Amino acid sequence: MKRLYIPFFLFILCICAGTISAGDRLYTVEVELRKNTESLAFDRFSRFYIFKSKEACEKNSNFNNQPWRPYTRASVQELKASAMSFAKVVVNDSTELSYCEPGIIKDNNTIVFMLRNKSHGIVSGKRAVIVIGNSEALNTVIQGPRGAYSGNTPKNALIQWFSKLKNILADHNRLLIPISLLIIQKDSSITEVLRSEDLDHLPIDGNRSISDWIEANIVFAAPSPVGYNPIHNLGFIESFLGKKNIASVLYITEPENRKEDDIMGGDMGTLLYWKHELNIPIGIVTTNNCELWKKLDSRSNSLCLILGKDIATAEDFIELFDRWFQIYQ
Repeated sequence: MKRLYIPFFLFILCICAGTISAGDRLYTVEVELRKNTESLAFDRFSRFYIFKSKEACEKNSNFNNQPWRPYTRASVQELKASAMSFAKVVVNDSTELSYCEPGIIKDNNTIVFMLRNKSHGIVSGKRAVIVIGNSEALNTVIQGPRGAYSGNTPKNALIQWFSKLKNILADHNRLLIPISLLIIQKDSSITEVLRSEDLDHLPIDGNRSISDWIEANIVFAAPSPVGYNPIHNLGFIESFLGKKNIASVLYITEPENRKEDDIMGGDMGTLLYWKHELNIPIGIVTTNNCELWKKLDSRSNSLCLILGKDIATAEDFIELFDRWFQIYQ
């Protein structure tokens, strides 16, 4: 009997071909319509596109090389998508009818997309904002009279609070004012992690859920850069949202370590403008040194809390979110 020899590189290729990661696995696409006005109704003249990432979905204006099918229930099921895919619907080659939406794994074979009509959903006007400095300084365990604070504390609180907002929205349809969760990276860039408008189509747990978004984006791992100035970063928040679109800010950040005399006029400009012209309430939660913040912003509707001393547990944060924002009845 002749022996069959397989070249080593082909042997390795065969093994690799049989190993598919969760990110590479392909699922059959489904679209689910919710019973509300935000869902984008099927239309055979529109095109349903699949993208490999949120960035590609939001920035892509050339759809020639993207997989698509007519936006009907039957046609979209002809497509395959990975667990990390995003989708949107376009008409006339360029007009976007829906927002970029992540897929949610339904079972071992199916990924479901719930597309919101772009003429609905995102609430215009002023927003309440939670801003978090995504730095390792906030991941330190701090012992205080209220207990031991750690980096998991605000993350757990945010997951619980946004989950509570989701349940409230299911009963009351909308909040008194929309809210966004933003993080400031070490290079001072701003990332919007979550909006109250997103909660309707996000599960609380599991893949592409409220907890998943918060855990993945708020890591408190970035080293604090030299010269990191929380007061200066208020200007980046204003640029990201627009100065007329901010209703109130709760800012969880490492401390402002500069002395008052060392703070440049430009750094103070945003804070003073918010204070005197726009009357935007600013709440600060930090690791120490509230004196400077209180001196710079001495209004009755402002506050500064110290981690471990004034606030330590997830329950403390949830109570603070409820009291500070008052965005639902």
